[in-house]
Amino acid sequence: MSVVNFLSNKMKKRFEKACANGKIANSERALSIIAGGFIMAYSGKRILQNPISSLPGVAIGAGLVVRGITGKCPVKGAIEGEPEQEYTIVEHRYFVK
Repeated sequence: MSVVNFLSNKMKKRFEKACANGKIANSERALSIIAGGFIMAYSGKRILQNPISSLPGVAIGAGLVVRGITGKCPVKGAIEGEPEQEYTIVEHRYFVK
C-alpha cells in the first residue's frame, strides 16, 4: 500500500465521520440549494469571459447545492465534533468510625 493510498483512505474516513455528525436543518438545506444554484448560474454565465475567476464560483455553488441535497455538511460536522455521550455518575460515600 503506497503512502498516497494510505493518506487518501485516512482522509475518506475522516470525511465520512464528519459527514455523519454534520446534519443540517431543512431551512438551511433550502437556503443552500437556492444560494448554490444562484452562484453556479452567475459563474456559469461568466465562464467564457473569464474562466479563471469563474471556476471557483462554480465549485462553491456546486458544493452548496450538494450540501443542500444531501443534508450533511462535513465542515459543520468537523466544527461541532461528535455528539457527547451521557454518563451517569454514581457517588459512593463511606463513613469511617
